[in-house]
Amino acid sequence: MIDPVFFRGLWRDMIPAVDRGACVFKDQTTSGVYTDVAISDFWFRQGGIEEAEVSDGAYLVEMILGYIPRELLPAQPLPGDLVASFAAQKSDYPLTGKTFVVGKKGAKAVNAEGVWEMNLHRPFVNPAEAEEIDVYRPQPGITDDGLVDDGTATLIGTNIVAAIQESDTFKVAPIQSQEVYGRLQNPQPVRIFIETTLRVQPKDYIVRASDGRRYTILNDSNVNRVGEFQAFDCILHS
Repeated sequence: MIDPVFFRGLWRDMIPAVDRGACVFKDQTTSGVYTDVAISDFWFRQGGIEEAEVSDGAYLVEMILGYIPRELLPAQPLPGDLVASFAAQKSDYPLTGKTFVVGKKGAKAVNAEGVWEMNLHRPFVNPAEAEEIDVYRPQPGITDDGLVDDGTATLIGTNIVAAIQESDTFKVAPIQSQEVYGRLQNPQPVRIFIETTLRVQPKDYIVRASDGRRYTILNDSNVNRVGEFQAFDCILHS
């Protein structure tokens, strides 16, 4: 009978040196708080890029399988941990400047239990489709004729990278029940994904930097989902 320990490290030793290097593993101790662990030996396999959610190719996710020897990282990686500051490179697939999150499938021990295999995800907005947005919170006022208007809005987020998915025009629905400030013509449902997390509330609104187009936020989602961007369901003012 062959001891599985005999195979430990054989697979790792077959990885070309050019495809291996250092990284920083970020262990999430509490929500949004990380402890850095310097890793001297990391390697990966490409997994591909696909659309993260229906967005006309604007909101994407990059996936790789990452590997770290257990002697360098005894505790099992968990969903929400991060891997960054890569020195491990492939000549045709650089990782410089990227940060990946351990996805919902987490990690498992492989290579005769000597290596952690991690499902790593990196959501991003396609640079060709990226928009910059500002987010405002209206402070309602009363006009001279007794109507409610935006008053003086407060800026709560600026220069945020976003993917904007406007629905087809035949999905336009009346919104008499929606209490939004200002005048609406041809309201159109829109879903917006952002590369950060922002605390918002209904009736906050978004302004697209490129053309001043305005979107009123109805609700948000995906705030605490591992490896996914926060999303806003909005109404377009046109």
